[in-house]
Amino acid sequence: MKALIIGATGLVGSKLLRILKEDSYYESITAYGRNLSAIEDLSDKNIFIKSYTNAQDINFSQFDHVYCCVGTTIKKAGSKDNFQSVDLKIPYEVAKHCEKQSIKKLVIISALGSNSNSRIFYNRVKGQMEESCSAAFPKVNFVRPSLLLGERDEGRIAEGLGQFLMPLLNPLMQGPIKKFRAIDARDVARAMFEIAKYGKTHTDIEYI
Repeated sequence: MKALIIGATGLVGSKLLRILKEDSYYESITAYGRNLSAIEDLSDKNIFIKSYTNAQDINFSQFDHVYCCVGTTIKKAGSKDNFQSVDLKIPYEVAKHCEKQSIKKLVIISALGSNSNSRIFYNRVKGQMEESCSAAFPKVNFVRPSLLLGERDEGRIAEGLGQFLMPLLNPLMQGPIKKFRAIDARDVARAMFEIAKYGKTHTDIEYI
């Protein structure tokens, strides 16, 4: 089995790469990212680290499972259009390539509350992404995490406050609101791997 990770230098993607490296399920792993210095130490004879700008730079042939871990913010992207280019267009292009190459499984990071009809721009884009990717490649799963816990390269003030407060609130969030708990990025990465491998996960995360 061979795996491909797109967005391997991000918060979840880098955790996923480390999880797959520690496991023996895949005979080889190819990881595409943009800030390669963050994961260069993981390169070995079975792990190939490569840079990319868009999905057209990626060779999708001969892979069994594909993981799409791309994601940004409007602030970091600079505009809503640039945000959509990353969070909507790249996953969609990935899904189309997976269909062409007959990939067995594609797992994509989305977000809790994703809805193409949402009045919230972020949630609407995530919902549009899910719909377009599902139409392009039916054998796709989406994980929908709430606030991600973990260290990021760039500072996000609002998320920084959430990183401090949410772990304190998590124990109080039970029943129907349990899915809104903040979740460690490594748990999201683990869920993606389990979904690709088993079709389900035991982590507390919403997925479809």
